[in-house]
Amino acid sequence: MVTLFSEIPRPLRHVLNFWLVLGIAVSVRTYLRPASHTNFPVYANGSVHWWNDQPIYASYPPLDLFRYPPLFALVVTPFEKLGLRAGGILWHWFCLVVAGWGAWHFVRDAVPKSWHLQRQSLFLWTVTIGVISNLWNGQSNLLAVGLLMLGVAALVRGAYWRSSFWLASSILVKLTPIPIVLLLAALWPRHLLPRLACMLGLGLAIPFLTKPPERVLMQYRDMVQQCQSTSSKRWSAFRDAWTIHLVVNAYRTGGPIDLKAPVHSPRYRLIQVSAAVAALTWCLVRQRRGEEHDTLALIALGSGAAWIVLFGPAVEPPTYIFLVPSLAWGLVQPAPLTGRILIMTAAVLILVLRRLTVSWVPNCSPLLLIHPLGAMMFVGWLIVYAKGEHRIGQRSNQGRLPIECR
Repeated sequence: MVTLFSEIPRPLRHVLNFWLVLGIAVSVRTYLRPASHTNFPVYANGSVHWWNDQPIYASYPPLDLFRYPPLFALVVTPFEKLGLRAGGILWHWFCLVVAGWGAWHFVRDAVPKSWHLQRQSLFLWTVTIGVISNLWNGQSNLLAVGLLMLGVAALVRGAYWRSSFWLASSILVKLTPIPIVLLLAALWPRHLLPRLACMLGLGLAIPFLTKPPERVLMQYRDMVQQCQSTSSKRWSAFRDAWTIHLVVNAYRTGGPIDLKAPVHSPRYRLIQVSAAVAALTWCLVRQRRGEEHDTLALIALGSGAAWIVLFGPAVEPPTYIFLVPSLAWGLVQPAPLTGRILIMTAAVLILVLRRLTVSWVPNCSPLLLIHPLGAMMFVGWLIVYAKGEHRIGQRSNQGRLPIECR
């Protein structure tokens, strides 16, 4: 083990050491305060209710609602059985390992082979900065993003079954990645669609092995009803394109900013759909123009993540972790001056100034725009980069670690 660790290049070893320190720190925090500032009790509660034949999507104050597919309740079961302290610590380490494994495969297989070790290290450091808050709170977002990175890395390598498994797993952890997975499936329908259908079907069927069919169907029905009932509800923590509308409208009229006002705007719904169609069309155009396989996968990942954080149904600051791999890629990848300005601005807004948007400053309207404006800057960079001369497909193995044959 020591020999294997010593063979890791020093720049990457520093990142690994920091991840280990993060794991130890969050373990100490969880041991001292197992039910504070963590989502793990919500997940454990869903698992308990599943095995007790109780509705897992019902309200159980003071905990938040369980908003995840039934399979997730089964995945959490071993952690729940250990209690909030031991189970919570292992849950944080599990998410940390999957995210770190995903980031390593992503930097090894998906990003440009021309990157030297320092660029790879910078990418991993940027990902680390972007995931800290989700790790600290035990967010399932971290697990879903790690699975997404594994899925994209496998897709670039042409391992379509493996990619479908990881991509389907990310959806079965949390529904948020669906737009990204659908976009990738639309670009590689022959390779991904049947495999994804198979993997998702298996994941959705596993709960039927633990309970009578009628009870499992009841839980699925409750999940759909919960999604429908909360689709137009808003929380003060939401940071999406609709937030821009609320702030601009309040500034124009001089009235208060009602962040919890439900969305009843057909025009905004049309904008959401139009943005999704535009992202898909743009990626398909890049594909028809001969965009390289790996470049197209990264562009699709960035486009899907940008749509999620700007037009998704429940976008809070932790949701922006889905943009972190693409944001880290943009920061490290060379680009024209305009693109560099855009991506640096996006990184500062999303990664550095994120704490200025917490709930204790809800009436400071400019600060409410930090996250969505950062996402818009990222979209600008993505467009500039895709049309620029600095192409991600310029490949060489110089400065890369050796990997197995493809």
